[in-house]
Amino acid sequence: MEKINDWFSVEKNNNNITIVFNDNPTGKDYNEYLIYYANLYAQKERITILFDCSNINYFPINYIYKIVVLMVKMEETHRNYLEKFTIKVTNPRIKTFINLVFDIRPPVVNYEIIY
Repeated sequence: MEKINDWFSVEKNNNNITIVFNDNPTGKDYNEYLIYYANLYAQKERITILFDCSNINYFPINYIYKIVVLMVKMEETHRNYLEKFTIKVTNPRIKTFINLVFDIRPPVVNYEIIY
């Protein structure tokens, strides 16, 4: 597992990627994550991602906009290169947050939420 910043770490196993998030993101850490995430697709290969959100206890509501913008910008990339994704979540507030994001902008590929 490679620590990228204080908020998230990444493990790559061929085309299977696991992103493990820590407690609460700072603005700087969150912005670094958005850039890192977009760059995962630079190889133009199909990937599968597990987002492990089980350590997140709080997520600022104003980050919804940034997530939705990213999803809109990357829609075609996701269709072409994201096989599927899974979100592991344990906090009911974080699950509600994820559901809200997906209500605003539904994902364009198969996904699963493990709660």
